[in-house]
Amino acid sequence: MFANFMERLSGWIRPRKRPVRRTERSGVRSSAPGPGATDHRAAASGDSLRRMPTSSASGAVRSDDPSLVFTPDIDDAVAPGLEVVSTREELRRRTQDLEAFFRSAAGRTDLKMFLDTLRRPASSVIRQPPLAAQAVLAVCRRRNYNLRELTRLLERDPAMSQALLRHSNSAFYATPGAQPILGIGAAVQRVGTKGVHATVMSRIIQGELSRPGLGYDQPARMVWEHIIRTAPLARRLGRAYGADPEEAFTLGLLHDVGKLVFFDRIADLRKRKRRDIVLPRKFLSVALACLHEPLGGLAALEWGLDERSATIIATHHRSPPPRPDDMLSQAIHLAERIDLAAQRGETLDLDEIWRESALTAPRAPVEAILEETEEEAA
Repeated sequence: MFANFMERLSGWIRPRKRPVRRTERSGVRSSAPGPGATDHRAAASGDSLRRMPTSSASGAVRSDDPSLVFTPDIDDAVAPGLEVVSTREELRRRTQDLEAFFRSAAGRTDLKMFLDTLRRPASSVIRQPPLAAQAVLAVCRRRNYNLRELTRLLERDPAMSQALLRHSNSAFYATPGAQPILGIGAAVQRVGTKGVHATVMSRIIQGELSRPGLGYDQPARMVWEHIIRTAPLARRLGRAYGADPEEAFTLGLLHDVGKLVFFDRIADLRKRKRRDIVLPRKFLSVALACLHEPLGGLAALEWGLDERSATIIATHHRSPPPRPDDMLSQAIHLAERIDLAAQRGETLDLDEIWRESALTAPRAPVEAILEETEEEAA
């Protein structure tokens, strides 16, 4: 088992090839900073977590080593090339492998206790949305919804109402000469139930998971900033690839939500135990890379999304690609890659991405986005 995990671990955290960065609009590429150089672009990535000093006062999780807790560029880790039997089974298998891999430190840390919390029933692992949000999502899932009922539910929650109005008046829905939407009913009619669903999911993530406290607000904020940049890219690519744009937007928001669930569970465990949680050195960076995909898929299922959506989230690194594959999965993967490259100042090697990720989607929409990004940076 240990040998098998070592093989899988090499897949989870296989290093990238040396990154390259844009130097001018002509596309000339130069090497990334060499050994010893500080790459501030990586720290700016929404999927990269800066190292954080241990601090009992802040409630940060302590390492059993006096050094630092987080390692940077954890999103350089890629999921293993394994067939995903189910989201829950995959999470169970990965937590068992992690426990075996770090077993030498289990007796002097809280490793097993933390992993046991992740193996509990999904309703105990995933924070449930507020009742108001649950009611709105339930109406959105109906084949035939009642506009008046949905409007009334939204109007009862000022935060959701304001978010929906912002969403309905965003550039994506703007038309020349159109007046701003000021009423909730008109906003629902403009964006549809999938647009409402995307808005509510955004509120759930931002309100329930993006401020875990206890020393995790900074990394959680970085993840949040990454996913809100990725979601509009996913919507644009989804439309270009014939998928539903709002569904793509929602999955773009949720693709890395497993990382926020991970932080939330550590913070919750610390609150319940009323003490710092001691974990092995390097465990957090490895575990976060290994577990965020199945945790995200599990969250999607708990929040009422279908199996297809959960699978796309649970396999968004496409290693392996979901089966059956579709354009929506490819749009989410590409949207994330585009955002990470932009934040790190890297040039995407489209030949390599299409080959390694087994993509079949047209390249033209991605090339158009990259060209616009370069023009904005010039």
